[in-house]
Amino acid sequence: MPSAATIRERARFSVAHGFGPVLAVWGAWLVLMSGANLATPLYAVYRERFGFSNLVLTTVFAAYAIVLVPSLLVFGQLSDRFGRRRVMAAGLGIATGGLVLSRSRPARPGCTARARRRASPSE
Repeated sequence: MPSAATIRERARFSVAHGFGPVLAVWGAWLVLMSGANLATPLYAVYRERFGFSNLVLTTVFAAYAIVLVPSLLVFGQLSDRFGRRRVMAAGLGIATGGLVLSRSRPARPGCTARARRRASPSE
């Protein structure tokens, strides 16, 4: 059982750091999770605008689930071995890099033109 001095030291340490680090981690997690799950409500829009069938949308969602489960198993083991902070920091860094790369590369012109042609009401 920890002594009273140890408990006081822990309490003093946690109060001294405040909520800044907690808010920073929460904010980063919120941004990345909203970016990762943003496409789910858009599936209905994709069906209407681009003419995707239910099979295509189900396949897209199944691919997400098929990748999610093994990654949870692998990264759970890595966090047990190397620590949660290191794995979370690496994951946040990789996710941020992926977001920056996806925003910095222009879309392929052929895909954009096909999507616009399909979405135009004149045809």
